[in-house]
Amino acid sequence: MIQFTEVSKYYDNQAALKDATFSVGRGELIYVTGPSGAGKTTLLKLIYRAEKPDVGKIRVADWDVGDLKQRTIPYLRRNIGVIFQDFRLLFNRTVFDNVALALRIHSMHPAEIKERCLEVLKDVGLKHKAYDFPKHLSGGEQQRVVIARAMVSRPTILLADEPTGNLDADTAIIITKLFKEINARGATIIIATHSQGGHGMRAFMYCLKTAAKNLWHEKWINLLTVLSIAVGLLILGTFVLLTMNMESSISRWSSGFGLAI
Repeated sequence: MIQFTEVSKYYDNQAALKDATFSVGRGELIYVTGPSGAGKTTLLKLIYRAEKPDVGKIRVADWDVGDLKQRTIPYLRRNIGVIFQDFRLLFNRTVFDNVALALRIHSMHPAEIKERCLEVLKDVGLKHKAYDFPKHLSGGEQQRVVIARAMVSRPTILLADEPTGNLDADTAIIITKLFKEINARGATIIIATHSQGGHGMRAFMYCLKTAAKNLWHEKWINLLTVLSIAVGLLILGTFVLLTMNMESSISRWSSGFGLAI
């Protein structure tokens, strides 16, 4: 379903993701963990082509993501639902309107939009709040609206960026359970999180941790290189000063004896 092969992404010559190689099978539920700066968000952006890899190959289903033309990207994204860390809800629109937005963009018939939206809101336990505004919802309820919005187009892949990061422990458990239920229906799910918990964690998670370590390793190497150059220049400057002082002393010594150098 998803294949990364030696993928790297750089920002201002700094590696956000380096040499990432892994695969995710159809219908899997994957937790991507790692420290801040390991490249979790960058990895998700690369999958739905918000970013383009600088090195390596990415395949999502039958798409070669790195080679997609701009006009083709929307077709890829129709198969991918994205749950953003900052929710990105429209607070001047109802819950129903927020969920319906993607379907309206695709010019779907209003009757089918209503059916799908109410169905997915029922799945996340918010059908009774379909016509409320987001500002009247709790953080956990807002997160469930975002999940409903991502699922209403019935994507085959669901990407979630820190979906429980701003929620209390009890609400986080509810959201995690909801992801497992969605996964049980056949969706492939990748969840980026700083939490070390979660079942189904795969070996490639270590790659992201390693990437972060490699990034720090590179920074130390660069720092040591700069320090080495500085020390070399200091030694060279000291040598030049000593040479100049020595020549001056020899000249004064020679003058004292009436010698010409």
